[in-house]
Order: sequence, then C-alpha cells, then structure tokens
Amino acid sequence: MLNGLDALKAANLAAKNININLLGVSVLTSFGDEDLSKLGFNNKVEDQVKTLVKIAMDANLYGVICSPLEIKMIKSIAPKLKCFTPGIRMDDLKDDQKRTLTANEAIEEGSDCLIIGRPITKGNPKENLKNILSSIK
Repeated sequence: MLNGLDALKAANLAAKNININLLGVSVLTSFGDEDLSKLGFNNKVEDQVKTLVKIAMDANLYGVICSPLEIKMIKSIAPKLKCFTPGIRMDDLKDDQKRTLTANEAIEEGSDCLIIGRPITKGNPKENLKNILSSIK
C-alpha cells in the first residue's frame, strides 16, 4: 500500500477487469516499532497499519495481508476488508517473526485466511499439518 492511493486504485481497477481480488500488505510480521523507525517511519506499528488500512479501504481493495495481532483493529476500521494472516506459529519459537499468534488464536481474532509456511514445512509437513489442525477448536 506504500505505492499510494492512485496507484492502488489503478491496479485494483485492472485486477477487477480480469476477475482478480487485489490485496494490500500492511506491515510485515517480522517488523516491530524499532524496525519501522530504522526505515524512516515515525509511526508505531499499530498507527502505520491504521494508515495503510485506510488507504486499502479507500482503494476498495479486497483485503490486506496483516499480522494476526491487528485483525480486530483492522475489522473495526474497515469491516469489509478480508484479513490474510501470516506469522502463524504453533509455539514460542517465532523464528524471525515478531508479531505472531497460533492458528487457533488468529481464527478467534477473525482471520479470514491463514498463511502458514515454516510451521508446516519445517520438519515433517504431514505431522505438522495434523498438529496445526488438531489445535484448532
């Protein structure tokens, strides 16, 4: 969404013409407040997400890729936006991610789609997937 509103509106119009739903990316789940500051942003993560979500809403995007920690806040600002959530972890091992929840917690927060990588692919994918599915209530 850092492309700006005009670029997003144009991209979204082109996407809709070929029946594709466009998603925006809020703040990467591997970023914290300090990371944003190092990149020159004056906002804290939550405030930056709010700003970007408002742009996504104004551009009429289908949804946003966001940390599961921001789902409720995003849905309160833009209830029509779908939340696609990476940063799903099954234990305290976060790897390089800073803003994570478990699959069950993300669903409880209102995630519309979980994006799960390493918790499935690291080790035995079949067993990992069974463990993730069994953890969902």
